[in-house]
Amino acid sequence: MSGPNMPSIHSATAPDGAHLEYEVVGDGEPLVILHGIFAGRRTFSSQRELADRYRLILPSLRGHDGSGKELPPDYGIDTSDLRDLCAVLNVEAERFHLIGHSSGGAVAVAFARQYPERVRKLVLIEPTLLSLLPSGGRARIEREWGEVAEEGRRSGDRAA
Repeated sequence: MSGPNMPSIHSATAPDGAHLEYEVVGDGEPLVILHGIFAGRRTFSSQRELADRYRLILPSLRGHDGSGKELPPDYGIDTSDLRDLCAVLNVEAERFHLIGHSSGGAVAVAFARQYPERVRKLVLIEPTLLSLLPSGGRARIEREWGEVAEEGRRSGDRAA
């Protein structure tokens, strides 16, 4: 069976040669949906009904689904994850709507900052933006989170 609403697995090659896998389904304006680090593109199974109106592009981060597991020396949201996303989108779409969840939200922010002309709309769901903060702000938040975690170990989750 084939048609615009039948998912199709595609692949791209990252600048460092890593295999990147992604899914395309539907027809219409491109809508890119980025999953978080503890998920995969299948996280968005309920959103696949959007394929009636959009061409969904669902990339898989490295180590997820069929994408390669090897990490480059500069692995990170605003470095290798950004380059990987560009490798996929340079093949699939020039301008698109972009949704990102968790660390996928952080990649979406990094992409939108670098290539604002390519993003029609940006939707973030619980983005993990810590890595994009200046080092002083990041250190303060990491310290505060550490204090909360320590209180949880000492006195239990409710106290934390």
